[in-house]
Amino acid sequence: MKKYIGTLTPLRGLAAIWVVIFHFDEVTTFAGLPNVISRDSSMLLGKGYLWVDFFFILSGFVITHVYGDRFKVSSLDTITSFIKARFARLYPLHLLQLFMHLIFFGSLLVLAPKTASEFAFVYPWEGFWRHLIFAETFGDPSGLSWNMPAWSIGAEWWTYLIMIPVFIWLFKKRKLILSVLAIVSIVLLLLIPGWHEDGNMNTTWEFGLFRCISEFSVGILVYQAFRAEIGKAFFEKDILGMGFLTMVVICMHFGVHDILTIGFFAVVILSLAHNKGMLHRLATHPTARFFGDISFSLYMFQALWLFGYWIWMKYWVSVHPGEIPSTMVLSLSLLFMLLCNGVSAWLSFRYFEQPARVWIRTISYKSIKSRLSFARR
Repeated sequence: MKKYIGTLTPLRGLAAIWVVIFHFDEVTTFAGLPNVISRDSSMLLGKGYLWVDFFFILSGFVITHVYGDRFKVSSLDTITSFIKARFARLYPLHLLQLFMHLIFFGSLLVLAPKTASEFAFVYPWEGFWRHLIFAETFGDPSGLSWNMPAWSIGAEWWTYLIMIPVFIWLFKKRKLILSVLAIVSIVLLLLIPGWHEDGNMNTTWEFGLFRCISEFSVGILVYQAFRAEIGKAFFEKDILGMGFLTMVVICMHFGVHDILTIGFFAVVILSLAHNKGMLHRLATHPTARFFGDISFSLYMFQALWLFGYWIWMKYWVSVHPGEIPSTMVLSLSLLFMLLCNGVSAWLSFRYFEQPARVWIRTISYKSIKSRLSFARR
């Protein structure tokens, strides 16, 4: 059993919260209002989408740490157990959210038809079926739809499957595989901004799969450096971890090229994975661990609360024509939405996400066969 790297878990919580706040800022503009923080003064919120890239790098690192050695024995059991474990992690909550959005839109159709008509573009039926099979990141012609942030979950699922041969061959042709991963990640990271109309990494339903593959590959490479303890004495220092995190914030604030920020994400992960000092003590505190634990539910529940906020802000604008809400109103709205999102995420993690994951992972072909045999008696 691989040693648990406790310093990385809270980073998932930080990333999820930052992405939620980024989307909050975006939705504020959808209601016809200016950004919460002017993009001319700071890009801290405007570059919030980059924490999805952080998720992808962290995922590559952690998946390699947890599962990599298991592929030394490239049996069918190894592959199926990996697929089942990742399916159990992603699909139950993905499916729950999809049907919660179905209920949400159905309720709007009955209770607020006018509002429902404004949201109709978010809920095309063809998008529903694509979400069911994690196909929302294959250039969906309907664009972002239904549970919009779930495009990244689909991208991650297909990346898991694509990377199975990589994990198998990593122990047979190590230098070749690592060289290929390095080339693939560099080429894709350089190409993706050119594919996006804004010249950045924020591609979702169009080329989101390539975005995930490139950064998952970076995560695998970072893990190789961690495992080989390259520069361990340097990276494990508290001041280095704090310095790299500070550089991430500075890069985002000034809106530098996304590739540079992604590079700092990689060294943040490497540094904190090695750290056993003050940052380790802070990161392994129960409160920090809690936000990391519920991060997936935080990420997946955000769209419902953001749509509620969108409806509220459109109403506010309609009754206050020409006015811009004060910073206090926006701050309270954000805090209320984060609170609602946090509570629903905790309930989801405690009573659905964890139990569903455990249940699916305990299912086996033999148990299904025996249940079917019993049912026929």
